[in-house]
Amino acid sequence: MLSIVWAACTHEPDVPPRPAPKSDTTAVDSALLGKWYLLGSGWKYDMDPQPLDTVAYVLEFGGDGSLHGYAVNGSYTLKDTALRFKLHAVDEQRMPDRLLTYRKKLLSVYRYTIYSDGLLRLYYDNDTKYLLFDRKEPAPPVLNQLPRALLATWRINEYRLIEDRVTRDLSNSEPIQLRFNVDTTWTLKVSSGQTTGPFKLFYRIKDHI
Repeated sequence: MLSIVWAACTHEPDVPPRPAPKSDTTAVDSALLGKWYLLGSGWKYDMDPQPLDTVAYVLEFGGDGSLHGYAVNGSYTLKDTALRFKLHAVDEQRMPDRLLTYRKKLLSVYRYTIYSDGLLRLYYDNDTKYLLFDRKEPAPPVLNQLPRALLATWRINEYRLIEDRVTRDLSNSEPIQLRFNVDTTWTLKVSSGQTTGPFKLFYRIKDHI
């Protein structure tokens, strides 16, 4: 009788088997994880990439498939060397042109390669171009390394005073030309004459993560 009572008290109900855990759908390449600093972009067989901006954007790959960076937060998926990005929505109308260009390049990334020199290439635009990244944070450019796109003559079509923030249209008025020169001087030219002066560019690394 005692043995029957003991058996009844210690009997465990049948427990259904636990379902097998689902395999992680996000592949992980440990060499890819962590922070990378953008150096520039170039054509697939071009070994001299050109900078996209005067600052180095940071891109960080998380082990859980998350992606972090300045205005490029989201997620990524891997399959062998194939790489795809999915970015959170942003207000593109308020985004600077260069940053918007960078974002669009990331969205068209097709695959990646990490070379023996430690540099990361993200291939995009049907595998014809690439973005180049380095683990090392690049030093700010020296003053005489100016963006080539800046060194040109520009026509001023509108201006805005800081104190009233009112934009004034000049597109139908006498042409006003502004030129940035390689010697870090600017020249403002109108029909009655011109004036000139020095300018400086201030660089900083964008690391808003």
